[in-house]
Amino acid sequence: VEYNISNHACQDMPSASGQYSAGIWPWRCVDAVFQFNEAYDTVVNGDGQAYDCDFSVGTVYQYNYSHDNEGGFLLVCQEQAVESVIRYNVSQNDLRNIFMLSNPNVAEVYNNTIYVKEGTPIYSNNTGKINLENNIFYYAGATPATANWTRNGTYDNNLYYGFANTPAGDANKIVADPLFVDPGKGGDGVLGDSAIDTLDGYKLQAGSPAIDAGKVIENNGGRDYAGNALDDHPDIGAFEFVNWSK
Repeated sequence: VEYNISNHACQDMPSASGQYSAGIWPWRCVDAVFQFNEAYDTVVNGDGQAYDCDFSVGTVYQYNYSHDNEGGFLLVCQEQAVESVIRYNVSQNDLRNIFMLSNPNVAEVYNNTIYVKEGTPIYSNNTGKINLENNIFYYAGATPATANWTRNGTYDNNLYYGFANTPAGDANKIVADPLFVDPGKGGDGVLGDSAIDTLDGYKLQAGSPAIDAGKVIENNGGRDYAGNALDDHPDIGAFEFVNWSK
């Protein structure tokens, strides 16, 4: 499922109606791959996220762009979400919560770039299980944010910026400015013209502490958000550093 734009999904599903839907998601699928999609302005309902691993086995979300969704970036839903993988995606200014988790089967979430505007929590549902590695969590508020990091998650090798607290157990965390080129400037796609290529502001500048700081993850897809090949020294976040000035 690729190269789609979801804009303002669920607009006829107010939260009071008891309806539950995200923007782009599987149901009763095996090994579904979602890539190069853009989902934004999804209206909050029972769910309201951009993407959702739901009642499916082996769901992969990679190289997708999520922004300004009222329900947040990602839902991993209940016991039938099995072997879910979420990698090399960008979430910008998603609302309510970034992750909503109710899954007893661990979701693997790595090398995503999460840009959070002021006042948005990282989690609102702490019951699901998630393994977070090599992700960048960037809070853009003027005052450091206290995040509700899930207690059921495991963390390793993530980079945190702008937070007053970091999750327990991330022994290899980095707390520093990732030195993005110009974050927060991703655009809005329209019919026939996706904005998945408007995210150069999340590329890393020379000297970024995220460069070559990622852990090696097997079966990682072989490329970053921009299509650059991965090597034995991956960067943290969705973009591998290259010398953009050449």
